[in-house]
Amino acid sequence: MYTVTSADGTSIAYEQRGEGPPLILVHGGSSPQYWEPIVPRFSDDFRVVIPHRRGVGASEDTDEYSLEQGSQ
Repeated sequence: MYTVTSADGTSIAYEQRGEGPPLILVHGGSSPQYWEPIVPRFSDDFRVVIPHRRGVGASEDTDEYSLEQGSQ
């Protein structure tokens, strides 16, 4: 598990498996574990990156959030 810090100081987690060109798998309303059955099919050829959305999985959340706030 890796983390980055967003502009507002929130820790955002992501998983990374395999090597090669990046392939980012973004989960919608589900958890990052949604991709578990799929990752092995791609990780031999790609660097699979699975971000954890704010407040989901290992990512932190904030009380208030907007798209404008996240791009500051």
